[in-house]
Amino acid sequence: TRSVEQLGWVRMILFDVHAALVTALDAALTTPVFDSFPNTNDDLREFVCVGPGFDSDDAGETVSDWHDAPWGNRAEDGICRVSVVVQSGDDAVATMRTRCGVIVDAILTAITANPSLGVDADRMDPQIMRIETKHRVGVSDYGPYVEAVLSVHYRAIDAY
Repeated sequence: TRSVEQLGWVRMILFDVHAALVTALDAALTTPVFDSFPNTNDDLREFVCVGPGFDSDDAGETVSDWHDAPWGNRAEDGICRVSVVVQSGDDAVATMRTRCGVIVDAILTAITANPSLGVDADRMDPQIMRIETKHRVGVSDYGPYVEAVLSVHYRAIDAY
């Protein structure tokens, strides 16, 4: 058997995709983008967070499937979470929902323009295959908010 050190080039692509989403969305959006939930005292009226949302600390997940064992290809199917939050400090929920939709559309445009997000894998670079979205409303210290949580699904194939 080979040690982890000998297999150093085998890596979890999930973390690369997460970092690439932060970079791509930060470049594409005028809304502040955070890597994980914002840790700030700023009065944020809208923001995007790659990672957990208000109701969950689940930033992502992955399933790896080894083919041609003991050596060959490893398929990785993963999900990265992206949360869009819009708050106005008043009860204008329809306006917040519209603004949230505009930001989600910009995210979809950024992802579809570069579905691998520039992340490299040995056999098949990550490809965004599906995006599921949950729409939430709630109340924070700043009043009502509208949140869209995108589950960004990808598939990659890496050698091992």
